[in-house]
Amino acid sequence: MPRRSTRSSRLLGLVALSALALGCRSQPKARFPTAERALARLAEQNACSHAVQGEASLAFSGDGRRLNGTVLFMANQPESLRLDVFSSLGATITTLTSDGSTFGLYNLPEKSFVYGPARTCNVRRFTQVPVPPRSLVGLFRGLPPVLESQKTSIRYDAPWFSPGSYVLGLDASNAHQEIRLGVHPDDYEQPVERQRLRLLRVVTKRGDEVLYEVDLRGHAAAQNAPISQSEEEKAMGVPPPEPSGPPCQAELPRETRFYVPASGYQLSFQTKEVWHNPPLTPATFQQPVPGGVTLQESNCSD
Repeated sequence: MPRRSTRSSRLLGLVALSALALGCRSQPKARFPTAERALARLAEQNACSHAVQGEASLAFSGDGRRLNGTVLFMANQPESLRLDVFSSLGATITTLTSDGSTFGLYNLPEKSFVYGPARTCNVRRFTQVPVPPRSLVGLFRGLPPVLESQKTSIRYDAPWFSPGSYVLGLDASNAHQEIRLGVHPDDYEQPVERQRLRLLRVVTKRGDEVLYEVDLRGHAAAQNAPISQSEEEKAMGVPPPEPSGPPCQAELPRETRFYVPASGYQLSFQTKEVWHNPPLTPATFQQPVPGGVTLQESNCSD
């Protein structure tokens, strides 16, 4: 019995030491004093990413429906967006474009084309999430939508056995937002101005109602999009296209999940590949009206 007791005590001691080590490691040596400083640091480290382009698996559930597909996405600051959804056979099912002014939504199964101003209510026709185009572009770039707050708060949440995170609170008139920012695992000993932050979660409320939740995971560094030219273009002396931003290796999330509690809608993007600053033209975020479709103008208001 004494020998077993000794072994149990040693085991408990090791567990306690491991828990203590994990708990300490999950807390940065220096902490951001205000929510504004933390948000400014996140924006600073992602400033080189003017635009992103990628391919992702798309999954939607809600109203008893489940949809899956592949989506090619392009997002250019401040609010230009393009989403092309393809079937398993490679056919384009839906295309959404928004250039900050004009919105267009092509739906092949319904043979329809909806157009109107680039407002939250129109983009919601595709996403089913009440996120403005500017905020959606920011989330693809790893940046949160931010309320114009009248009051802010910040604390550091450090649970046992899991990495901690900064919890930011932003309060405006009849609205509240909670933003969680993680710290890069290699930066716990760094001063705040050198800590690399990761957007982990956003919860936005209006009154007591949760409008939407966003969870982001799998952060990893991305590279600039490769510049490609055909042999014919090279032979004709056509200059290669210009990237939409400077060299960038900022981290980007590889999984983004939206959830709307009121409706039960859930939309997730599981990124297969993603690039910073691809070559872009204004036409990227516009689409001509396809032939043989029913036109519908949508002048909704947010």
